[in-house]
Amino acid sequence: MTNEELQHIIEKIVKDAFDRIEYAYQHHRERKQNMNKDKIAEQMPLTRLVFPRYSKDGELSGDTRISEQELRFAFVEAFNADDDVKKQKLFYSIETPTKEKYSGFSSTAKKKATPKHDPDGQSGEFDLVIFNEELERVCLIEFKANNASRIDHEKDLLKLETEGKRILCYFIEVIKAYSESENDGEKKQKTTIESLKEKFKLHNSENKTIIKCYALEGKSIRHKQEEEKTGEDISYKFNK
Repeated sequence: MTNEELQHIIEKIVKDAFDRIEYAYQHHRERKQNMNKDKIAEQMPLTRLVFPRYSKDGELSGDTRISEQELRFAFVEAFNADDDVKKQKLFYSIETPTKEKYSGFSSTAKKKATPKHDPDGQSGEFDLVIFNEELERVCLIEFKANNASRIDHEKDLLKLETEGKRILCYFIEVIKAYSESENDGEKKQKTTIESLKEKFKLHNSENKTIIKCYALEGKSIRHKQEEEKTGEDISYKFNK
């Protein structure tokens, strides 16, 4: 199987995963304790994934939690349901140790971390790795949520760039909303997408890592690009 054939399969799975988390976010959010406990409609759900709530004052009345874990489990659900995955005899592992070593993955109060490839450092982990039928690594995947910090993006993109020279690499992120307020008084604030695009440039100089991002509320990146007629790739994806 070529990288192009594998990429076609991964693209389908990513879209399916985004559809599943969107469905869960719309239909399967944990109810607040003071909400009317209506039953979920009797139907075959697209996913049985539930978005939980944070607790507030001892009750489950806080905001809905959105994390990379929902995205990863939705991806695994979609992976296991895909016919081409079965046909090509693909497998996966989670929290997979890196082959190389790194340093600067955590900041201290006195020193800002600078992630780098370091033979004297420590091994990291990939969120998910896909294997072929010979159990060889053929795709490396990192998941993120909610416009995570610069260093969280930087270290993951560094691992993908360093170890994904000849295999597919994906960085997949879910955010709550397409953008944030652009203005705060006289101070202009970056939108979520502007902030993410800056982070996606880190350690992705050759633009090899494929970036996928989806907003659960408001305009998805796909819909935004369709409306603006930019001519860019609109398959849930944007690059720098």
